[in-house]
Amino acid sequence: MKKFAIALIILIIIFAVQVTSIGFSNSYVENNIYVDDAGDIISITIINVTSAPSIISIPTSSQPNAYFAYYVSNNQEMPIEYNGTYLNVLANNTGLLNITYLSLTATSKNGSLWTLNLIENCNSKIYLPQNSITIYVNPSPISVYYYSNTPVLLMPQGKIIIQYVISTQLTAPTKKSYYNYTIYYVVIIAAIILLSIFIIIKKLRNKKNKIERGEEYYLDERDRTIINAIKKLGGTATANQIINETGIPKTPLYRRLSKLVQYGYIEEIITGKTKAYKIKEK
Repeated sequence: MKKFAIALIILIIIFAVQVTSIGFSNSYVENNIYVDDAGDIISITIINVTSAPSIISIPTSSQPNAYFAYYVSNNQEMPIEYNGTYLNVLANNTGLLNITYLSLTATSKNGSLWTLNLIENCNSKIYLPQNSITIYVNPSPISVYYYSNTPVLLMPQGKIIIQYVISTQLTAPTKKSYYNYTIYYVVIIAAIILLSIFIIIKKLRNKKNKIERGEEYYLDERDRTIINAIKKLGGTATANQIINETGIPKTPLYRRLSKLVQYGYIEEIITGKTKAYKIKEK
């Protein structure tokens, strides 16, 4: 019985040590605070629970009017209570835990000047209302940028005071964006290439059809040899001169000369009893 009691006490001590507020074993992942035009805030804290069961405690800067906690992976809600200073959540599983609360008293207003008072345990992103102009910020923010006319301040942990006014005339600086036209250039170039290929194929097909119908004559290497020989001989030459220049036999030469005359590449010139062939000007 004594051994059982000792073992039970040890288990209670172990459990008590394990069930602690957020510390070394659990860590903040992100903390976002959204402030609306009426000065109400919504605080969303994501904590990576690596030790369970444990009690997660986060400070609140003001009386929370509504709050809840759930695991991000499966939306399982966890018991949560407010003790006047902290929101306490019993985390019975490991994983990412979302703790969200709404407060209607985190800000105060004097004329057009709003003052936001916060105490945060980690670096926090604070989204001020659209078209806000910050008047006073303490401590200095880690960084500031704008998202759709909404100032976003990344603040270090600790006590935070931000004073701001909301201007309906404010146009927040926006990042200049450059649209990527590369895809359009690629499409246009591809279209030009395809069109060129289509035109070339069509011309070759028309040429082939003309040749097959006898409307056009296709010059082969021997035809070009004859034409080049005539050009070399001054643009006009007799059959014998062409034979001497090219070495083409007489019968096939006359047959080719007849074809070249027929299709307008050369023309016959008869002077007395002499027949010559001249390159036809086109």
